[in-house]
Amino acid sequence: MRKIDMDRQRKSSLHINLWTLIVASFFFVLFITFGYSGSGSYRETKAMAAGSESTAGTSGPGNSTRTLVKKPRTLTGRVGMQNTLYDILTAHSVSPRAINEVVRAARPLFNLNKIKAGNAYRLAFSDAGELLSIEYEIDDQKLIRLVKAEGIFRAKLDKIDYQTRRAAFSGRINTNLYEAIVDGGESPSLVVQLAEIFAWDIDFNTDLRKGDSFSLIAEKMFRDGEYVRDGRILAAEFTNQGRLFQAIYFNEASGRGDYYTYSGKSLRKQFLKAPLSYSYISSGYTKKRLHPVLKKYLPHQGVDYVAPRGTPVVAVGDGKVLWAGRKGRNGIFVKLKHNGVYTSSYGHLSRLGKGVKKGAWVKQGRVIGYVGSTGTATGSHLDYRIRKNGAYIDPLKMKTSPSKSISREQLKAFEALRQKISRQLVVAKENMNSRGKAKTSH
Repeated sequence: MRKIDMDRQRKSSLHINLWTLIVASFFFVLFITFGYSGSGSYRETKAMAAGSESTAGTSGPGNSTRTLVKKPRTLTGRVGMQNTLYDILTAHSVSPRAINEVVRAARPLFNLNKIKAGNAYRLAFSDAGELLSIEYEIDDQKLIRLVKAEGIFRAKLDKIDYQTRRAAFSGRINTNLYEAIVDGGESPSLVVQLAEIFAWDIDFNTDLRKGDSFSLIAEKMFRDGEYVRDGRILAAEFTNQGRLFQAIYFNEASGRGDYYTYSGKSLRKQFLKAPLSYSYISSGYTKKRLHPVLKKYLPHQGVDYVAPRGTPVVAVGDGKVLWAGRKGRNGIFVKLKHNGVYTSSYGHLSRLGKGVKKGAWVKQGRVIGYVGSTGTATGSHLDYRIRKNGAYIDPLKMKTSPSKSISREQLKAFEALRQKISRQLVVAKENMNSRGKAKTSH
């Protein structure tokens, strides 16, 4: 009997020890599993807290989920014809009160009531639709930016940042300069620039011939990786009727830039070859001409340029306005004094240029009037005359010297630039000769 009781006690003790072992093993497994897993989560959470602010959390190792911080909703566009700022903003549910706040904040720097068609703008809104900022590009160089902070719009002017690249282009004249450049895939702005650079030596209305050729290196302006517009022509060569003309844009130490020949002489002459872009010359300088209106022979001491009414007429050189207004048979008439030797006059204008009046000073190339047929005239044209020491001379035969040359101190820098540029133009011309026309980027 006693032996049976002892056996029962040993069995009971064995059962208790077995259950104790099972329970202990169970808690040990729980500790190993959840204890270390918890430590790992803590370490990862801590690491996330020290990381980028653009992420909000994670769900565990190898299975992280990133949540980006929300950015303002932005809209970009260009001002439409006859659009106002009010039209643009009300179309995006901006209240008249907020629009007035924007206009008032900008007024010390720019009047947003005078935005121009085609100019770009950018708007930023919160999720609730509140206007947070507005950018408007005033021109190619600057923009106005308004940002709302603490409930108030604050405005500032910023320079537009462009990425500038260089491109070389060559072409050959078949009909005219515009066609040669634009048909080659370039913009019309290069036509205007190239004609202005060589305006002192080439009359692009009458001097061009089929087979004339040109090469140029120009800036290409990019913004956010996209082409925006052409910049300045940095160098150019033009062969006209077998004569080679060359130009390099060079910035002197003073910061003033201009175009020079390869020998360092300024391309800018005292006078332009012509004061306008015209169709043809109806009458040249002569001592005897049958007047089309008076029907008698009189000297014609100038050049008649036929051009459409309203064509801009520019000053052929810097000068002081001696006369601006009506003058008998000349109709609306402008006379400029350039120095103690030369004066120039412009007759039969339809109207005067802005700010052109007696006593005013005008720079070469400034618009002084527009082609018309006022006074004694049968059709729309410009009567252009030059006097030298008081006597009329033939404007088409007049030659003047360059205005200045590269300073001696700048010659070394200019020579280094010339060598670099000329090599690039040689490559452009070789490409044109091998493929007809070419464009290469730098």
